[in-house]
Amino acid sequence: MAELRGKGGSKPGFAQTFAARHFGRLPKETQDALALSFEERYVADPDKAADWAACMGSIFLEDYDGTDLSAEDWKELRDILSESAGELDMGLLSYAMGLVMEHKAL
Repeated sequence: MAELRGKGGSKPGFAQTFAARHFGRLPKETQDALALSFEERYVADPDKAADWAACMGSIFLEDYDGTDLSAEDWKELRDILSESAGELDMGLLSYAMGLVMEHKAL
């Protein structure tokens, strides 16, 4: 995740390239949603965006790292999962939605 850190703007397509590289096993719709959210976060705070991306990676690898996400972050994850539920692996979907429920964002 080191390539995510640092101040300044991102190159066009950076977030999509990053999502395809690190979330390539996920459906394209999910990759696009993660890329869009990352890009918006990166503009505001590159370091926080990198932490968020690492956390999302840990969730989608089914090994949540315990990062403290906001209620809005959990709701956004819920929405991303719901939108691509038909294409996600059922084990992954169950794991991630379990975390969403645990954090009272369902």
